[in-house]
Amino acid sequence: MMQLVKANDPFFLTRFKEVYPEFYQKLINHQPNLTEHDIKFCAYIRLNLNSKEIAQYDNIAIRSVESKKYRLKKKLELSTETDLTKWILEL
Repeated sequence: MMQLVKANDPFFLTRFKEVYPEFYQKLINHQPNLTEHDIKFCAYIRLNLNSKEIAQYDNIAIRSVESKKYRLKKKLELSTETDLTKWILEL
């Protein structure tokens, strides 16, 4: 999986869904309106990548990663006290 992430492979999400079908299903059940980019971002977090690594592999600024996390948290309707990474890892 990490090789696909590092290569920014377009088939990463497809492969992730095959390897972690229960995670994908729970995520979609919780919030069916997630985009492919949102799901990919959740997958990065599920693989325990930190903000710096996500920024590096997605070729974006670390600040952009933090903004994405904030918007994703709102989209998932999580409280401000909820840690997004912990929530995704426990899903």
